[in-house]
Amino acid sequence: MTEEKHGFKFTTDFTDQSKFDGDFTTYFTEEKINQFQQEFEQLNQKYLPRAQAILSADQFEQFKKFLTAQAEMQKLGFKMAAKMFGPHSAN
Repeated sequence: MTEEKHGFKFTTDFTDQSKFDGDFTTYFTEEKINQFQQEFEQLNQKYLPRAQAILSADQFEQFKKFLTAQAEMQKLGFKMAAKMFGPHSAN
């Protein structure tokens, strides 16, 4: 997973806090969040073939469920962040 993540280039990488410039309204836009979620799903899809090669069938199914649950939790977190910090929160 580490190799895949290091080789993957996000357009906006919310997992790398060093790239945050301090401006919440331009950072947590709906467009950036949607793009990140699409790219995060692409990264998760890159994990699957490699995981399948080393995990048992049961472990692999649990891993897929974990990735799905993680993505859903992340999606909810970003929705909350967008409401709190996004450009429309100042209105």
